[in-house]
Amino acid sequence: MEGRHSARKQSNRLAGLALWRMHESLRKLLCRTAVLFGALLPTLLTLMWVLWSQTPFCSHYQAAYWQQRISHELGLQVEVQAAVSLSPRRYRLRSIQWKHPETHQRIGSADEIFLTPYDQGYLVEIKNLDLEADELTRAMDWLHARLLCRSSTEPRYYRVEMRQVRLGQGATIHSFEDVSLEYKTAAQQSAIALKARPLSTESDEKIQLTMERNHDRDEPYTKWNIHSGGNRLNSSLLAAFWLPAAKLGMDAGFIGELQGETSQRNSVCTLDGRIENLSFDELTRSLPQNLAGKGTLGSLRATIRNEHLVQASGEVSIVGGGSLPRQWLVQASYLFGLRLRSEFFEPTSTLIHFDQFLCSFDWDTIGLTLRGGMTSRLEAENLVIAGVMAADANGPAFTDAGVAPELMPRANSHQVLQWLTSSPTENGGIRSLDQQELVHALGRYLPFPTVTSTPTVPAAYQARQ
Repeated sequence: MEGRHSARKQSNRLAGLALWRMHESLRKLLCRTAVLFGALLPTLLTLMWVLWSQTPFCSHYQAAYWQQRISHELGLQVEVQAAVSLSPRRYRLRSIQWKHPETHQRIGSADEIFLTPYDQGYLVEIKNLDLEADELTRAMDWLHARLLCRSSTEPRYYRVEMRQVRLGQGATIHSFEDVSLEYKTAAQQSAIALKARPLSTESDEKIQLTMERNHDRDEPYTKWNIHSGGNRLNSSLLAAFWLPAAKLGMDAGFIGELQGETSQRNSVCTLDGRIENLSFDELTRSLPQNLAGKGTLGSLRATIRNEHLVQASGEVSIVGGGSLPRQWLVQASYLFGLRLRSEFFEPTSTLIHFDQFLCSFDWDTIGLTLRGGMTSRLEAENLVIAGVMAADANGPAFTDAGVAPELMPRANSHQVLQWLTSSPTENGGIRSLDQQELVHALGRYLPFPTVTSTPTVPAAYQARQ
């Protein structure tokens, strides 16, 4: 019995020793596997990925991928020379160019861009971006259609940070710093918000541009707002996006706010601000009067609906002096109740010169009214005259009617149009210009009321009533 018991113990001891040795082997196997998959293999894969990312073939593959991806997102022609993956979530693109998809003209370029993709968008970092204003203007319809008018079933968010942006227009370069752009789109609404600080100003305030697209099924519409933030928006910069701004003069600038709403059937635009250093030579070049000098259009408020001026008011100031045709002013005296110096009614001069001009105006569907804004003293008669619109070395050249604002004479828009497009004749009379294109172009923007068509109203106007 004792022999059997000792044999069983010996057998159990050998079995336990074998099991312990098996567990030790399993532990070693598990440790080796952990080292392999937890340290050696990731290190090896990372090393292979780093070596692969540095090869020209990988750079070419990444460039082609991002070139196609960005082209699809923007709807523009994009060229990327090289792309490098810095990490699984960060990429560096070099020598990027954007071109118009039809003209193939360059819109912009950047030496280097950093991209960081997220689940629902991208973070884009750009040091320096060069843009061509003219080509960018031609591509605005594409960008509007691709970015704002496209809804997304899943919310998407993009943020672009730029250290400096140079916007070129011919020989003129407009530079901005600390530029940020945010773009987000969803099923119901898309929006773009742009902020930039002009390098030409010392103000800390930024120019702000916001655009919102409402994806309404019945009638989608776009709302936009431009706020100068106290900065002076040069007319050449505005002309890149709104061509008529070029007529304000190359040195003119706008300070204020522009906002509007546009749909397929209607458009409304409102303006609130002032225009400085306005060139009246350029503004009135197509008119026979050719008012000369530079000045300011202040306290300007206007509403334009469907490209038709509904209301406008403001104050016109010309400090450098100018001149107007005598007969043209005589005609204006009957329309607006102006009081001219008696000598101006005599056919002794063709032009009336003034040293200073200041008046306020109010223009709506009822008509146009003018009111002087200066006072002047006649030393010889010791009289103070209020409501002066223009003055020269001899005192007031002409003033307003001198009545209460609600009693001021108003000329209807048809009379104003005839007055603007008329010119004095050699015998001292007034001849209406036979320029239907000019008449039609001006009439398009005048605040016409609903007028009964009569034989005295030209057909060009009747068609617009």
